[in-house]
This record gives sequence, C-alpha cells and structure tokens, in this order.
Amino acid sequence: MPIISMDLEGMVLSWNAAAEQVFGWSADEVLGRPLPFVPQEKMQEHMETRRRMLAGERISRLELTRRKKNGESVEISLSASAMYNETGEVIGFMAAIEDISERKQQEHDLRKAKEQAESANRAKSEFLSNLSHEIRTPLNGLLGMMQILNSSDLNEEQSEAVEAAFGSIDRLNRLLADVLNLSKIEAEKLEKLESEFSLRELCATICAEYARAAREKGLSFECPTLGPSVPERLMGDELRLRQVLYNLVGNAVKFTKRGEVRLTITPLSEETQQRWLRFSVEDTGIGVAEEHLGRLFEPFYRAEGAYSRSYQGAGLGLSLVHRFVRLMGGRVSMDSTVGSGTIVHVEVPFRVPEASAVATDLPDSHEGELQHAPLDILLVEDDRINQLALKRLLEKRGHNVEVASNGQEAVDLFAQFEFDCILMDIQMPVMNGIEATQSIRTSETLSARKRVTIFAVTAHAMAGDREQFVAAGMDDYLSKPLKLEALEELFLKHRVAAAELP
Repeated sequence: MPIISMDLEGMVLSWNAAAEQVFGWSADEVLGRPLPFVPQEKMQEHMETRRRMLAGERISRLELTRRKKNGESVEISLSASAMYNETGEVIGFMAAIEDISERKQQEHDLRKAKEQAESANRAKSEFLSNLSHEIRTPLNGLLGMMQILNSSDLNEEQSEAVEAAFGSIDRLNRLLADVLNLSKIEAEKLEKLESEFSLRELCATICAEYARAAREKGLSFECPTLGPSVPERLMGDELRLRQVLYNLVGNAVKFTKRGEVRLTITPLSEETQQRWLRFSVEDTGIGVAEEHLGRLFEPFYRAEGAYSRSYQGAGLGLSLVHRFVRLMGGRVSMDSTVGSGTIVHVEVPFRVPEASAVATDLPDSHEGELQHAPLDILLVEDDRINQLALKRLLEKRGHNVEVASNGQEAVDLFAQFEFDCILMDIQMPVMNGIEATQSIRTSETLSARKRVTIFAVTAHAMAGDREQFVAAGMDDYLSKPLKLEALEELFLKHRVAAAELP
C-alpha cells in the first residue's frame, strides 16, 4: 500500500516503493518536491483536504482521481491525518493510499450494463406494447363483426363456422395475453392485485366455459361444490387465480381424450381471517413422463417434440401458473402417470372479508333495467372497422351511439351534447385518449357538469396501463378485443344509467 508524508509546505518527506509502483515516480524524483500526482485542476480540492487535516480532522477513505507519471488517471482511496511533534504542533501530513482503479472500473461497467439492460427492457416493453396494440386492434374489429354476424339469423352450418371463428379469436387473444404476462413477470412489473370476489361466481364462469368443451369431446366434467368450510367470498388476486384455473382446466380438457376432468376445492386451514385453499385439477389424460415433470414449469417447454404438434399451444401455460401462484404467495405441485392422467394441486392463501361486507352486485330488479335501458354513448375510436363493429353492436342493444375519430372530436362533441358514457380509445391521431379525458374532466369542473363515466377501450395491455388511465380520470378499463358482455358488466359495476329527462 502506498504510504507518503509531506510537510506543511506540501513538500514530500517520504515515498515508499508501493507509491512508486502505483504512480510511476521514484522516491528520488519526488522527495523534497511538491506532490506530483495532483493535477492543476484538482489543486483547490487538495488544499481543502489539507485545511481539514490542519483543523484536526482525520480523512477516511476519501475517493479521488489523481494522475500517474505517464499521464493516465488513477482512482485512489485516501486515508490521512496530520502529524504532530512532541509539543503537539502540526508538522505535516501522513497518508495511506489504496489504488481502487480496478474496482471503480468494475462499478462503471456494472452501471453501464445496468443502463443497457434497462434500456433494452424499455425497448422491449415499448415493442410489446406496440405489438399488442397492432394485434388487438384488428382482432377487436374481427370479433365485433363476428358478434354482429352471430346475432343474425344463421343456419346450422353458418353457426358452426361462427363458433369456430370465435374459438380461434379466443385462442389468439389468450396466446397474446400469455406472452404479455410472461414479459411483465420477466420485467418484474407484475403486481399482486387484491380485491374482494365471489369464489362461487369464479368457478361457475370457468365451468361454464370448459364443461361445453368437455362434452364435445365426450368427457365427464365435474365442477366444484363449495362446502360449509369454504368461504364464498374471498379477498385475494382474483385475476391471477382465474388465469391459473383457466390454464389448468384448459390443459386438462385439451390433453384428455376419454374419461373425466375434475376441479375440486379443499380447505387447508380454518383460521378466522386467513384461509389456505387447495385447488386440484385432475384428469384421465395422456399423463406426463417423470423426466418431463421437472421442466414443465419452464417457459415454452413442451413435453412432445416440436414437429409432432399433437396438441396446440406455445408452452407458456404452466410457466405462468407457477409464477402467478408464487406471486399470490402460494405453491403448486403436480403428480402424473403416463397413460393414466395428471393431477395438479395449487395451494393459495386468501383473506376472508368481514362478515359485514356485502356483494357489490346490483339487485336483480335493477340489473335488467340498467342492462337494457338505452344509453347515450360517445364512442371514441380511430379505426374505421372497430367503429362500425362496436357501433352496430351497441345499437343492436338499443343504445344511441355518436362516433368520434380522435380525442379532439370527442372533446368537441362532449361540449355540445350530454352522454351517459364515453368509450375512449387511447392511441389516436390529433389528440390521444388520455389527453381527451383530462380535457373533459377539466371542462366538467369548470362548468359544474355532472361527471360522465369514461371507460378506456384500448389495445394497450401492458403493466401500469390501467393505473395510468385511472390517474387520467377514466373510471375503468377494457382490453381489446372487446366482448359486449364484458362492457355490460362494467355498466352494471359503475351504475351507468340513462340520464333522467327534465
């Protein structure tokens, strides 16, 4: 370690071999002379350090940039203090120096790598967001047109064709959602979303979808019954639980050619405020060989070869199940026998709502009234096909629809007419949906108008999008491709009703 000393005038008194090795000057070149390694531009900093030591301060691990004899910079860590004589007078300064150039270079490289990784992640997120938008926009138009066609008078062959198209649209949409979810997880942007929900309704939705698919394959499908020890209402991440069960039940139906698929729910604890529940999905399908079991939760891993393609899918389902369950604080396990079937257990903790908490669903006497009462709706959408599809769908339900092709048109129409609800796209020319919403909310405040309900209906579906829309003043969010039933659920949830006539 370089050890040097100097007098009060700054002349070097001692200079060891380590100092010569680090800085390049020999002792003969520096003894009795000013410190050679302090650049002129650093002299004020050097004098300030000497002043502090004269005042009695001990300098500890002060990181500085100095220069070598060959002109190169060197990063050092300085620990120094004043030297005293027998009478306690300061007679000079003693310093121990550590060459930290290698460490500083490593820190610089790490910072640079981190910045590059963050830049790559931002670019990836932007790319996926744009990809999501570009795929979901035409997909929304296609779904809308198919919904219009499905509501017309079709013969059996036409109905089968429409149902097949719905299935393909749904499959593409789920694949896109899986890819985006995996991206969010890898970017550590996926957060746990806790809310109160009905376990009975969640199970009914899943069973309604897959019971039909099971029947078409000649399978027996058993839905869970909630025993007295299983709470009907829970506090937890309903969205992730729904995605987990959709993936598991969907896989069970897909990989089972004969026999049955069973979904069961078992309580693991009966604490007052927290319940662990086990969701088990069992099938009599093809099973999984033992050598594949450990890798099935890896992204894109498929137990069959890439060219056999006996079963559809990108191989993301179980990877997402594993990560979603971990996000919820739970655990997942799988047992399988080739040719006999598979059982997957998912164990997740939930909180139990207060006994006083009640469902937020509207009474039946009002649901029909709200769902079917004609609304004055402003549809803000720049894609012509999506305009046509959604406008016709809403009009078939009896609603009155005005169309704006960009945010500025929406602001202008809002200034002229009263609307019960605004369906707002986000990415549009002239003025985007966020800017338009902010302008409308400002206008409401200034004119003391009644607050209109605004829903984002957009192809953007990345992490943080919903929070950004709500912060801008929107009431809720629907991702394209849009199903009319999902929109009507939002009408009910937010009590959207036709304005009373004066």
